[in-house]
Amino acid sequence: MRPQVTIAIPTFKRSALLRDALDSALCQLWFENYEVLVCDNNPERGDETEILMSTYDNTRLSYYKNPTKSINFGYVIFLSLSALAYENRDS
Repeated sequence: MRPQVTIAIPTFKRSALLRDALDSALCQLWFENYEVLVCDNNPERGDETEILMSTYDNTRLSYYKNPTKSINFGYVIFLSLSALAYENRDS
């Protein structure tokens, strides 16, 4: 069964804060069918975030290491408060 809710956590060299965010997200009780997706914008291999993620063994948790340091992750786009999304008028 596909998750009904995805909790996406973007991060960049914030492993100390990430641990608290992950523990909180993985303990939530609002939904039974959810996943937690960590999107790491640090392209460096073997960094503290990768090490932290290797300590978790939870089927609800997914980790994506972004090799390009971009904030776009496939079909999910994180829109910060300093940016606006406009309708695609080319089509």
